[in-house]
Amino acid sequence: MHRRQYLAAAGLTIGSSLAGCLGDTDDGAGSQDANTGRETESSNSSTDDENIIQDGVALETVAEGLASPWSMAFPSDSDAMLVTERDSGRLLRVDRTDGTTTAISGIPDVDSRRQGGLFDLALQPDAEWLYFTYAASRRRQNGNSSRPRATPARRRSADRC
Repeated sequence: MHRRQYLAAAGLTIGSSLAGCLGDTDDGAGSQDANTGRETESSNSSTDDENIIQDGVALETVAEGLASPWSMAFPSDSDAMLVTERDSGRLLRVDRTDGTTTAISGIPDVDSRRQGGLFDLALQPDAEWLYFTYAASRRRQNGNSSRPRATPARRRSADRC
């Protein structure tokens, strides 16, 4: 094949692919059932004062004001959750009953430039160890990703996460 034939074939392939994507659009009021061809009413979302219900799932805001929340872990012995903020490098304890957040100290310096930051978080089943991954600060470790293992400071049972 010559160059023109390749270009023509590529143009037809791309054009037909785009034409298939540009069908009629639905205004959201209803849709057609593929089996019967009848129009069905779309009632999959409703708004509540506190909850948003969509497709049978209720969404509830637990905390506000988080900056780039990335990972969550749920200690089994409390009504709190632990949340990492990727860009700020903070580990937060969020009370799920009232939404208050408390920063947890002891996280190393994090390099949040580009694809860096504080990433995943995992609790050992008995919540004795906390594991997290982060991009280490370039001042100390040349920007390498790290997987440290951290343990909470000695705490009383009332201070548990």
